[in-house]
Amino acid sequence: MDGPPAGDSTHLTWANVGLGFSFILFNSFVSTSLNLGVGSSLVSSALRCIIQLAIVGLLLQRVFETNNPWAVAGIIFLLNFLGTVEAGESTTRPRDYFT
Repeated sequence: MDGPPAGDSTHLTWANVGLGFSFILFNSFVSTSLNLGVGSSLVSSALRCIIQLAIVGLLLQRVFETNNPWAVAGIIFLLNFLGTVEAGESTTRPRDYFT
């Protein structure tokens, strides 16, 4: 398994995350100024997403650096299993539309 040629890969930095978060803050400001009521939940959801993806990225980086096909297969199985469980649970949960 060879990596991509040198200089051919995209590297995202925290500046890219900050730029994306600035759009979230702008949308939150618009929501607040129009009294839509979704500004704070939008910001908290974005922060939660950033934290979760950073942790998953660190975990996957360590697994892929081991060059162990069994570890990679284990992570693939685990993520597929968790996705299946979550999809099954979200479709069997009763929706409460009128609260």
